[in-house]
Amino acid sequence: MKELASRGYAQAFETYCASRILEYREAGDRIFFLLDRHETSYADTKNKRLFSMKDLQESGNDSDLYGTIAKLKEDSDEVFYKEAPGSSSLFTRLAKAQSVASSMGVQPFQSVELIGSSPARSLLSNVIITQSALPSVPVIMNMSHTGISQASKCSLFEVGRNLNFRIVDKQEEE
Repeated sequence: MKELASRGYAQAFETYCASRILEYREAGDRIFFLLDRHETSYADTKNKRLFSMKDLQESGNDSDLYGTIAKLKEDSDEVFYKEAPGSSSLFTRLAKAQSVASSMGVQPFQSVELIGSSPARSLLSNVIITQSALPSVPVIMNMSHTGISQASKCSLFEVGRNLNFRIVDKQEEE
């Protein structure tokens, strides 16, 4: 978790996410933001082993957008909050999009890319939720600049092969 608090890590992640947002905006694609929402009593939750209170204090309140990412958010972007690794509100939104699109004989999205700074299990949970809600839409798990350990990445590449989603891991030179 020390890597998450690193200023260099945070800057690289922010820069990378901003570039992806700009690429998707230029293509006219939809952008959703999925943010953690921890209650004040976070230390008493079953997820408390994921972050120490010291890590949370050092990294700031992760329930809002900051810096360049906050400036790139537009009113038309949808924001989803989650209190657990997977977002039920994201699943509901995507499942409704799938239902409407299916009734018209089209796909709701060409593909969905998820990028996250959260632990691997949270990112993976939302990839699986997305894949479940959109069974015929390609799902991409982007681990570039996420701070996920190499060992976890190796495990996730194996999971990706077995569950049929694509993984991207580009660590661009600073």
